Amino acid sequence: MSSTTAEESDFDLSPERTTELAALADAAAAEAKRGWYEISSALTDKRGAADVDAIAIAFDYRLQERVDGNSNPVFHAAQLTPLAELPTSVADLWANVVGATASVPVRARLHDLLFTLGRQPKHKHAEQACRAYLEVGSGNWGSLYRVRTLARALDIARQMNRNDLADDAMKQIIANARESLDGVEWQPGVSLRLIGRLVEEKNPPTGVDDLLVEARARYAGDPYIEVDAAMLQRRLAKGDKDALGRIDREVVGIWTKAAEASAGLQKLGHLTKAVDYARDHGLTDLLAAATTALQAIGVDDLVSCA
Repeated sequence: MSSTTAEESDFDLSPERTTELAALADAAAAEAKRGWYEISSALTDKRGAADVDAIAIAFDYRLQERVDGNSNPVFHAAQLTPLAELPTSVADLWANVVGATASVPVRARLHDLLFTLGRQPKHKHAEQACRAYLEVGSGNWGSLYRVRTLARALDIARQMNRNDLADDAMKQIIANARESLDGVEWQPGVSLRLIGRLVEEKNPPTGVDDLLVEARARYAGDPYIEVDAAMLQRRLAKGDKDALGRIDREVVGIWTKAAEASAGLQKLGHLTKAVDYARDHGLTDLLAAATTALQAIGVDDLVSCA
């Protein structure tokens, strides 16, 4: 069976062959650190066998970057056959292999694909996928890949109304966010994605406010990132008018402060953002101050910094 077609194949589903395939998948996953594509790549030279190709296909699908609400479809097919169009024999093979694999990443992906396909017992595949994703998310994979696994774990838990699994997922997300914020490496794309997923919750867990305060302090040197964190605070505040007003004034302050520390076109850009935000949110006093500062930038200032 080709990776891009949905031709039906008769696979050997015997315990012996299933064990062999699971061992191949486990070996391929052993060195993976940056995503499921590494597992697929490790199986490349063995894909001449139709059943190995069918296993490798499971790791070719790309788990989509999460946006607000669940993305549909969850897995990006690219040039692959869409999941729903794959022959039943492939899902049968996955179901056999997932019961024999010892690898956490392999379990996470196969159980999730089977859950997405509605394979029965659906609730069991959902639970096993969620638990495996939590293990991957707390492990040593690349930080951005762990973000996706934890977000997916929480999504699955919510879809299945499993508050216990959702609580576990949120605890791990908080732990990873703190790890990112406290680490030496600059990782706003990790920490803010994790915190952003928590902000989307109907009832965000205790501690999200503190994480956002820490994020703003950590990334205060970059106004774009700090504003991103402030906007998450704004979403968290929801209908609290006092909090929203305070955050809006702080956003203008971030751009104004950044302008004071810069010159030329960069200063112009920061002040323009301050003016636009103040105008859009009815902050007349801050609008006046930012406009005055913007108008004070002379042509010579821009030319000298060009």
